[in-house]
This record gives sequence, structure tokens and C-alpha cells, in this order.
Amino acid sequence: MTAILLLISGCVKTKVEMPDGPKGDSGLSDYELWVKSVKEGLIDWDKTHLEISDFFIFLKGNEGKAGADGADGADAYEIWKEYISTGNVDDSQNPGSK
Repeated sequence: MTAILLLISGCVKTKVEMPDGPKGDSGLSDYELWVKSVKEGLIDWDKTHLEISDFFIFLKGNEGKAGADGADGADAYEIWKEYISTGNVDDSQNPGSK
């Protein structure tokens, strides 16, 4: 009986859910905004591939070398670091602050 219970419990699917990220001015998370932009044709991406894993692939870029804006070879993180280093970015945690 114990062996049967172990076999049954081993066949249960596990779904990993991520916590919701911060919402922007639109009330949408980055992922939700990406999905909306793809559906509206603002981002060139296959509309049948809109899962969260596809979003991470989009951020990573082709072969992990460049994100959507990374024509110079910079990945999304490097572009973000450069953007933040300007000091002209609104602080989402402290409205009105940079």
C-alpha cells in the first residue's frame, strides 16, 4: 500500500508560479505590457508564443547576445544599467524622485 501511495504522489504535476511584479503607470506588469504590445503588433514576435517563458526568451535576445534594442551587442541588462546610470529615471518606489 505504501508503494502505491508513493507512486501516486510522484505523478502529481507541479506548477511553479512567480510572484506578481510591480505594476507600471498603465497598471500592467512588464510581462502583461509585453503581451499587449505583441498582440497590438508593436513588438515583432510570434503571437502564438506569449507564455512567461517566451517573455524571458524575448528579453534574452537571439542566442543570448542582444535584446530587442541590443543591435550593438548589449543585452537587456546592460542596456538597463546604462539607462539607470543616467540618473534621469523615475523611481517607481518613490514617485516624483529619480
